Amino acid sequence: MTDTTVKPRKGLLARMLGVLIDPGATFDDIVARPDAAGPVLFIIITGALSVVSIISTLNTLPETTPTGVPMPPPALTAVSGILGLILGLLVWWPIRALIFMGVGSLLGAKSTFSQSLAVSGYLNVTQVLSALVSAIAFATTGRSVTLGLGMMLSAEQAATPLGVVLNAVNVFGLIYIALSTVALAKLWKVSTSKSAAATIVLWLIVVGLSVASAHLGRQFTEMLQVPQ
Repeated sequence: MTDTTVKPRKGLLARMLGVLIDPGATFDDIVARPDAAGPVLFIIITGALSVVSIISTLNTLPETTPTGVPMPPPALTAVSGILGLILGLLVWWPIRALIFMGVGSLLGAKSTFSQSLAVSGYLNVTQVLSALVSAIAFATTGRSVTLGLGMMLSAEQAATPLGVVLNAVNVFGLIYIALSTVALAKLWKVSTSKSAAATIVLWLIVVGLSVASAHLGRQFTEMLQVPQ
C-alpha cells in the first residue's frame, strides 16, 4: 500500500532554526515548498547586527587609510556601509540562485528558480551567525573577532590579498560549505560528494574574486595617496 501522506510544511521560525539544527529535513522542505520570507528576514537581521561591525570598522579606518588620503565623515561611512551590505546581500541572493541553477543543469539536475532562490536565501544563515558573533565580540571586548586563520592579523594586513585568503578560512566559511553541501544535494537530487565538490569549487571562485577585488582596491588607494 502506497503511503500518500504529505508532511506538513515547517513554519517560518522552524525553517530559520532548522537550517542549522536539522539541515537535511529543512532543506527538503524548502525545496518542496520554497519561500522568500525567511531569506528576507535573514538579510534584515544581518543588516541590523552589522551596525556593530561598522562601528568597529570606523575605529580601525585610520589604520588602513594611507597618510594624506581624506577621511569620509563617520556618519556617512556608517550609513553607506549598512546599506551597501544589505544591497550586496539582496543582489547576491538571486545571482547565487542562478549559479545554482546553471551548475545543477550541468550535472543533469532540474530545479526551478524559486527553489534555487529559496535555497540561496536560507544559506545566508551563516551571514547572520557571523554578524551575531561580531556584535557580541565587539560588545564584550571592544573589537571585532575573526574566527579563522586571519584572526591575529592587523587591520592593515587583513586588507591585503593574503589577508583576504586567511580571513576566508574561518568557522563561518566551513559552516557555509557544510550547509551548502546538504542544501545542493537536496536541490539537485544528487549525491553528497557531487554537491560538496560543486560547493568547494564555487567557494574558491568567490575567494579568488575577493582577492582580486582587494588587490585592485589597494592599488586604487595607493593612487589616491597624497605625496608628502
